[in-house]
Amino acid sequence: MASNIQYNVLADVIDLRKDQPKEKDAFLVDTNVWLWMTYSKASRNPQYQATDYPNYISKVKVAKGNLYYCGLSIAELAHVIEKTEKEIYEQINNLPAPIKPKEYRHNYPTEHSKVEAEIESSYDLIKKMANLLDLIINASAVDSAFVQQKGLFLDGYDLLLLEAMKQSSIHQIITDDWDFATVPNILVFTANRNIISAARQQSKLIVR
Repeated sequence: MASNIQYNVLADVIDLRKDQPKEKDAFLVDTNVWLWMTYSKASRNPQYQATDYPNYISKVKVAKGNLYYCGLSIAELAHVIEKTEKEIYEQINNLPAPIKPKEYRHNYPTEHSKVEAEIESSYDLIKKMANLLDLIINASAVDSAFVQQKGLFLDGYDLLLLEAMKQSSIHQIITDDWDFATVPNILVFTANRNIISAARQQSKLIVR
């Protein structure tokens, strides 16, 4: 279904399917990419994310480029995995109503142990592929993320990811998320056809 959201593309966008990574490249990898790459059930219904992003990450590794993750991404990833595992359990058991998250966490220890195993597995894979991008969350960082960056159309997680990029002078992100395409002065590497199409129409699609 086509989106009715009107995005103003301010980032420079690169179609990663056509890009050749370089040794000097330094990328923050967004949570959605880690999800598709490391969570065993993320690709139950195969889509482009399950192939395009792993292929590009492999190219970065071959080129000896630098990949980074942020601790906030692990927290966000853990949340998504738990939510997905709960939904799978509800579907398999044909439950009449959804289980509340805390109920699932505390009353279904056997099931929740599977969540913990999935999170641990994903995190282990991420650590093998990328380095941790430090984020100092002090008063200055919070002010930068939520006050100075006012007017950016990002959720709280993404505002702090952007702050982590600023603190480490990283300007490149690998993401499937539309919202980062609305951020000026960064390079968005994506396989999202809708972002690529909008960037082309707004003269923000570039080739290196």
